Amino acid sequence: MFITRTFVSYLSSAANLLAGVSRYRFSKFLAVALLGRVLCGGAYLGLAYVIGSDFEAAAGFLGNLSGFLLFGSALLVATWVRVGGQLGLS
Repeated sequence: MFITRTFVSYLSSAANLLAGVSRYRFSKFLAVALLGRVLCGGAYLGLAYVIGSDFEAAAGFLGNLSGFLLFGSALLVATWVRVGGQLGLS
């Protein structure tokens, strides 16, 4: 949930649906979503402050980071599905 509220925000719609279907507690969902949004906004502001006028460097960095986080998220989901299947949880 937290990752979909930060740099991989294009997955947030799917995460919202999955959270609702799995009966994720609203208070916990709201806390994680707000924390993710605040950290993401702070990261963008911090990056803008550090990079300054070199916009292309910042865009390249964020593109690479988004790809890395998407790959990591997919790897975690695949591992969870595989381990859950072996444990009889899926």
